[in-house]
Amino acid sequence: MAFISADCLVCERVLQEADGVFTIIRVVNIFTLTPLPGIPVEALPASLCFFASVRFSSDDESKHTISLKVIRPSGEEKEQPALTDQQIPVGKIPEMPRSVALLARMGVAPKEFGIHQIVLIVDGSEVARAQFVLAKSSVTLPQDSSDKRSPTVQ
Repeated sequence: MAFISADCLVCERVLQEADGVFTIIRVVNIFTLTPLPGIPVEALPASLCFFASVRFSSDDESKHTISLKVIRPSGEEKEQPALTDQQIPVGKIPEMPRSVALLARMGVAPKEFGIHQIVLIVDGSEVARAQFVLAKSSVTLPQDSSDKRSPTVQ
């Protein structure tokens, strides 16, 4: 494997522009979930995006497997495959490192509050990690709130 590097972050939203470039919107560390009348905060998943970029050497023609693992504050883990046994294509400039961008939109159920981690795994090895906090607001939104399905993001 000719792995070079990886980066990852948690944000509110990611746009992919017409030229293929990604725009990261609102890098977020704390997601505060606000209860709604008659709906407990535990029933409101936190909506977030996880963005990762993984780079390999330009001559790397091997196949790679990439997965994401969410770790809750208690240590409970859930792994999801993102890319399985795939060759990373050569980019527009052949001498540049081969790269793959991963975008995962997640709804994280608030089973637990506190620090959560998302681990990026390439070919069985951890290469990057991002953290975010799920917090519970002590305020309840009023009945006539205009956006009843979206949690408050801070």
